[in-house]
Amino acid sequence: MNKSVTKVLGVCCVGRHVNGRDYVLLKFVRDLWSGAHVGIGPIVNLTNDEWEKKGFSLVVRSMKVKPIADARTLPKDVTLKELLKIKRKHTLVRIYYQKKAGLELEIIPLHSGHGWRFDIFTEEVRTVALPVKNKQFLKILSDAFEDAS
Repeated sequence: MNKSVTKVLGVCCVGRHVNGRDYVLLKFVRDLWSGAHVGIGPIVNLTNDEWEKKGFSLVVRSMKVKPIADARTLPKDVTLKELLKIKRKHTLVRIYYQKKAGLELEIIPLHSGHGWRFDIFTEEVRTVALPVKNKQFLKILSDAFEDAS
């Protein structure tokens, strides 16, 4: 396999509430028809304690969702109104679970744009080789939240 080729295995967004105490996890699934990653519900709300204990495993588990044939057939569990409310009240980071030379996570701080769009700055993107310990992952993610805020 060519080492420069990246295969995305999963995607999710993690949001830290502006109060810094609560988190949300937004799951995505790959649509085999279009190739795009489409958000699916439900939105997972996490307390700070849950996040500190098992944040890394929750993130990776949420990204190990099998692709579906056609995302247009998904029930609309999450509305745009709900997503925009999350965007207003949370600092968001997108995480890609991918395979390049090995398994890794790519962590991207998201800066608010118009609607459900975001600006991304390449110098803020972090790549973490797996395996990684929960504490190390949470520290890297905390730094990404700081960049996004």
